[in-house]
Amino acid sequence: MRAFVFSFLPKKDVNAVKKLLLKKGFIVSAYKPDIIVSFGGDGTFLSCERNYPGIPKILLRNIGKKTKEIDVSLSEFERVLEKIRKGLYEIIEFEKVEAVCDKKKLVGLNEVQIRNRLPIEALRFSVKINGKVIENVIADGILVATPFGSTGYFSSMGGRKFKKGLGVCLNNPYYPREKSKRCMIVSERARIHVKINYGDAYLAADNNRNVVNIKAGDEVTIRKSEEKAKVIVVK
Repeated sequence: MRAFVFSFLPKKDVNAVKKLLLKKGFIVSAYKPDIIVSFGGDGTFLSCERNYPGIPKILLRNIGKKTKEIDVSLSEFERVLEKIRKGLYEIIEFEKVEAVCDKKKLVGLNEVQIRNRLPIEALRFSVKINGKVIENVIADGILVATPFGSTGYFSSMGGRKFKKGLGVCLNNPYYPREKSKRCMIVSERARIHVKINYGDAYLAADNNRNVVNIKAGDEVTIRKSEEKAKVIVVK
């Protein structure tokens, strides 16, 4: 089985992980890997999935406590590799979300968002979800999260953790004032259309530095992506 280590950590730390892989009989190579070890924190995993979408991954934490059940600590990594070699594992899939504007597409595992370019100016936009329209929204932007990302930025905006669908949250809204319209959970089949009426903004996904510039008159369509992230969990 071919394995590759994706990490932003110092070379000596990465080499230690590679040695364990070699010890357990894995071929360490970036060429057509069967699995990828995402070695770091949550941001490393988001970057890893963006660069190597769809390839099953081990989420190896470098420091601290595990934040999710799918995380693997350094102390248990060797045991996990042994079980993988014996086929004692399963692959869990996680939904992603995508946003398209003028044929430019961004895909996020946690979320996609539209954000005001100038922090001193709010955006004016409308939101249409399955035919229902919220007009004259005045806010810093809008975020659409997956269940995987529901405990991240979505939660800090006032959203709650959810297991199915898509989470929609307005970012620091002045209008509408109704709480029910500020954060909501919609069907995973929903299509969310956002039209910018006033202001310059960014369209972004996860921690991707490659953002899309959008302006008044632009329309963005957001929906569940056909892509899925795959994470290895030992039995």
